[in-house]
Amino acid sequence: MKSWMKAALTAVLTGALVVGFVGVGMESPSQACDSAKVAKRTQNERLSWRTDFDKALVDAKKDAKPVVAFFGTDACGSCDKMVDGTLADKKVQKALEGFVKVHVDMTDGSDKARKKIADKFEVDSLPAVVFFDEKGEVVRSVKLDKLISADEFLGMVKKVASRS
Repeated sequence: MKSWMKAALTAVLTGALVVGFVGVGMESPSQACDSAKVAKRTQNERLSWRTDFDKALVDAKKDAKPVVAFFGTDACGSCDKMVDGTLADKKVQKALEGFVKVHVDMTDGSDKARKKIADKFEVDSLPAVVFFDEKGEVVRSVKLDKLISADEFLGMVKKVASRS
């Protein structure tokens, strides 16, 4: 068989295999559209955390609960990994049940209120997590400014919870 025939046959077979695998497991075209919509959901939508930072601190003091504040943007790949990986982990979600959870969306960097919050708590890079005790004081020993695993994050949560 001539080399161009082999190449053409390989391309046809490879294309057929690729087409065959793409369709495996997909129930309908609308399912593919639904998957695309899920991928476009914002961090706020995926986290389902509070977004009013000041109100979260007030409520936490009133209820004597610690606070976890996640700072991220929809344009930050590491932030997305934190939301979809570390913070979505079932053990992490369980450990955070006793916390007031707030997401500070830094996507709009021109928002002066958000910038003021980030500056106040020395959030220099994203993703960032700042923990507060039940009095609203920053627990500096567990400040996070990088992507970490669920197990590492659990250790931080336990430190804060043991102080409360």
